[in-house]
Amino acid sequence: MKKQTNKKSRFDLLEWGNPKELSKFKEKTKAKILSGSVNPLSSEGIKLISVEELAVLFGLAPQTIRNWIALRKIPCVKIGRRYLFQEKSIKKWLNQKEEPYFN
Repeated sequence: MKKQTNKKSRFDLLEWGNPKELSKFKEKTKAKILSGSVNPLSSEGIKLISVEELAVLFGLAPQTIRNWIALRKIPCVKIGRRYLFQEKSIKKWLNQKEEPYFN
């Protein structure tokens, strides 16, 4: 039998709505995205974005992004247990969603 621990990870703190931790995470994530150090594959032309990073970029909750994944509303790639987003696919998806203001 596994022994349960009360130790919470960094993302558990975010899920429970600790505003101080959430604002720190948002600032670090924005800095990573702007510096281009999001992932090691970016040097090969493949830029992958995590659920949490995409949520910060869109200004949404990570659970909203996960709901879109479950409803197959947003293009994603599943690697292991993680869902990741290719930057070029997200840009294409956003361009398809865009509606003109004037007809």
